[in-house]
Amino acid sequence: MKKKYADFDKLNRLLVACFEAEKLYYNAAQDAQTTDLKRFLNYMAVERNRMSHDISNELHSRDIEPLKQDSEKGNLDRTWQEI
Repeated sequence: MKKKYADFDKLNRLLVACFEAEKLYYNAAQDAQTTDLKRFLNYMAVERNRMSHDISNELHSRDIEPLKQDSEKGNLDRTWQEI
């Protein structure tokens, strides 16, 4: 049973990375000055959102709870770095 969760640990980490990247792209799009750059950054945020949903659905289909608390911790770490 432990092996089952160890195999999906990488997917959980990838899920957290997708959440974080989505937030970063979205925030960057808010700060972008040109329309083309805003569109590109918003497109990338949507792509990361799609990826995170795909990974989350895969984990749910295998009865594994996706990690979300780590993404909140990462968000706090990033906020501290931005200050």
